[in-house]
Amino acid sequence: MILALISTYKRFCLVHFDEKKMRILKKEIIYFIILFIVFFVSSCNSVFREEKRIEDEISAFIASRQTESNPMISTLPLAVQFTQTSVPITPTVSVSAAQVTPEVPIEPEIRFTETALENRIVPEEFLQPTVSPENKQKYTPQIIDPNPSAADWRSWPVVPQLSKTAAEIFWYGVNHMGTNPDYFSKVGDCQSYSNVFLGNYDQITGYYELPDEERYLEDAIQFYSKAFGAESLAVNNGMSVASVLTSTWADPAFCDPYESMIHCELRVNNPSIIFVNLGTNWNTDWDTSIYYDYLDELVYTIIENGTLPILSSKADDVEGGHEINEITATIAKKYGIPFFNFWAEAQKLENGGLDPQRENIYLSMDAWKIRSYWALKTLHTAGTSLGLF
Repeated sequence: MILALISTYKRFCLVHFDEKKMRILKKEIIYFIILFIVFFVSSCNSVFREEKRIEDEISAFIASRQTESNPMISTLPLAVQFTQTSVPITPTVSVSAAQVTPEVPIEPEIRFTETALENRIVPEEFLQPTVSPENKQKYTPQIIDPNPSAADWRSWPVVPQLSKTAAEIFWYGVNHMGTNPDYFSKVGDCQSYSNVFLGNYDQITGYYELPDEERYLEDAIQFYSKAFGAESLAVNNGMSVASVLTSTWADPAFCDPYESMIHCELRVNNPSIIFVNLGTNWNTDWDTSIYYDYLDELVYTIIENGTLPILSSKADDVEGGHEINEITATIAKKYGIPFFNFWAEAQKLENGGLDPQRENIYLSMDAWKIRSYWALKTLHTAGTSLGLF
């Protein structure tokens, strides 16, 4: 279109003394201007329609929780309950070799050290042989605290301790849904790519040093060696908690048609643990109560697929009042899952760990390193509590 306008302009300059040709050229110019306006309006409308489509898709996704095929979560306080058809959510890998019949698939084997056996959450009597594939059913998320309050989240520890519920989610996924016990993943925006989040501990491309008193962290580095340098299908530039629940940004090279990013990542990479690092790209024009609904749906989806989510607090406060961090902590308390309180550690850094050259929204380079270090400690604590190393 632009080339056409330039061509018309040149012709106008060459024949400006011919009034008849001038009238024709004026009509052509008007035609191209109208065409440009139509094109521009169409583009704007297409963007609006796409945003409306995403909003409708999210609303339908949340509403589906209330259908008969997917009943609402139980609100019984402080109790983990199972139906009669449920299989006890406990590790079924024995320290000694389990006898498995040819008809039963061999599930991941984890060898416990003596120290791990002493510190694990799950009692020894629950370490049993594997179960048959017909018991491979989704985990039913349990509401541990129906009225959670996280007003004091700022004082919560940076590295969370695993609850019995968290251990049950993990072991159910490993033993009955085939999640990879030695693989973790991530959900987030560009600040969750491996080059800025935990990728420095990759054994091939990594660049880390541990002081003598922290050599114990090598246990986690070795155990999760496949995960540190891997990229997640639920990480993308500008990612929000709403986006990850839709198929709009899902990679068609790996994801099925109409498959959301989170479902795609859980299916393809099959992680047993996943960091949820969201909130920086929240639309400040929206009420943060919507963020609660989106995050609740995301966490529910992750848990029912047998993966243990670790929810992270963020350093920025784009929404004001750190409401998103409080919501994140509230959801963690509701489901009895870990809350990685990076915000508390970021406060020790210059400018709260934020880069002033990037509108105080994104992390500074120093903060990237610190966040990865404490996330590694979180992985080590989780692994030790689960008896993985």
